[in-house]
Amino acid sequence: MQLNAIRFTALALALSGASLAYSSAASACTTDAWSSVTGAPTAAEPNTVKRYSGVCGMQPALAGSSFVTDDSPNGTTDGTSNPYRARFYAFTGVNGNSPQIFRATSGDAGGGTQAVLITRNADGFSFSIPGTTVGNFVEPAGAAAFNNKWYAIEIFYQNGQPFTAAVRGNRATAETLLTSAGNVSGGVAVGSASLGVINAAASTTAMAFDDFESTRSASSAIGRLCPGDAEGGGSIGASDAIAIANDFAGTRATGQPDCTEDGLVNVNDAICVANRFAVPAQRTCSQN
Repeated sequence: MQLNAIRFTALALALSGASLAYSSAASACTTDAWSSVTGAPTAAEPNTVKRYSGVCGMQPALAGSSFVTDDSPNGTTDGTSNPYRARFYAFTGVNGNSPQIFRATSGDAGGGTQAVLITRNADGFSFSIPGTTVGNFVEPAGAAAFNNKWYAIEIFYQNGQPFTAAVRGNRATAETLLTSAGNVSGGVAVGSASLGVINAAASTTAMAFDDFESTRSASSAIGRLCPGDAEGGGSIGASDAIAIANDFAGTRATGQPDCTEDGLVNVNDAICVANRFAVPAQRTCSQN
C-alpha cells in the first residue's frame, strides 16, 4: 500500500507529496515541503510544540485561520469513485471555539467542492460529508478529559460507499468507529487536504497536529502508531523506557514516547511502558 506520508518527523525523506522536515544541522523544523501554508502555523520541537511521533510537530497560530495544505493526495483522480483515506493525530488543547481542523476538497489549495470536514467540539469531533449524516465522536470520560489529549483520526471517503471515521486516543482501550447513515452521495474526488485551524476562529485552543498520511486504498486501513514505542522498533520493551527518560532529558526519541497521550513526556510514560510490558499481549504494537 503506497502512502502519501506528510509526517511531522525528524527525517526529511523523499516521500510522495509534502512532508514537514527537521534539519538536524540547523536544529529547525519547517513546513516548507507542504504545498501551501496559511496563517503562519509553528513547526517546532517538543519544547515549543506538542508532537506525537518523532521530533517535529505543528501548532496553528492562536487566532485566525492557520493550517497547511497538501495538493498531492497519492494517486491521480479518476472520477468521483476514487477512494480517499487519511490518518492524522490531533492534540485537542483546551475548549475553544469549535475550530475546523481538517478539510478535503476536490481542487487544489482547498478549492472546489468540499468532500470532508472535521470539527473539534467541546467534548469530541464532528464529521461532515455530502449526502448523508455521520455520528459524532464524544469522549466517553467527558469534556474535561477531552482537553489536552492526543487522538488518532482515520477517515475513509468514497462516492457510493459508506463513510467511516475511526477515533482513538487518551489511552482508550478500544477504537470508536463511526459509519455514515447512508452512502456518500454526490461525492467528489479529493484533490487537496488541509490540516490545522481552517476557519478564522479566534483563540483556537492551542491545538497541535502530527503524522498525517493518506492513501487511495479502498480496503487497507492506515492504522495508528504504537504509543510507548519510543524507539519506533515495533514492540514495547525496556529500551523504550530508557528512550523516554532520555527524551525527558533532551535527547529526542524518534518513535512515540508519549505513552499516556497527554502531550507530555515524563515518568508517567515510562510507567505506562512498564505496565504494557508486564502484559505479554501488549508488548507487540498490534495490541496498541
